[in-house]
Amino acid sequence: MKKEKITYISNQQKQECKQLLAYLKQKISYLKIDLLRKYRKTTTREYLLKEDDNIEDIAYRCNEDYILNDYERIINNKNLEVAFTTLSPLQKKIIWLNFFKGYSQQEISKLMNTSPSAISQIKNRALKKMKKEIKDL
Repeated sequence: MKKEKITYISNQQKQECKQLLAYLKQKISYLKIDLLRKYRKTTTREYLLKEDDNIEDIAYRCNEDYILNDYERIINNKNLEVAFTTLSPLQKKIIWLNFFKGYSQQEISKLMNTSPSAISQIKNRALKKMKKEIKDL
């Protein structure tokens, strides 16, 4: 019968193992959270713009007169209403579609035949302009 060699682990090695296990446990926890977020994004997001939607009908609902009539019905804060009226027609259209109608930036970019980054830039400038206008009131 062979004799087995018994090795002892030092306290420092035990501590290093505990630290490694804690690190791995935390890393697995973060990966689980990331996977859940990705799953939720892909399964719960209902796109408002479908493949068979009539783009001309949506484009009509994006014209300035329609937006002006619609936002007056929706916005009940006077300062926000004043700030919204200072925007350019394009900025109004993007804000209206994104915040009031719930379209994503990708969907708006499809409607307007432009890139999502351009939509993002216009939206951010509009929000800054509205914020400045509200502060000035």
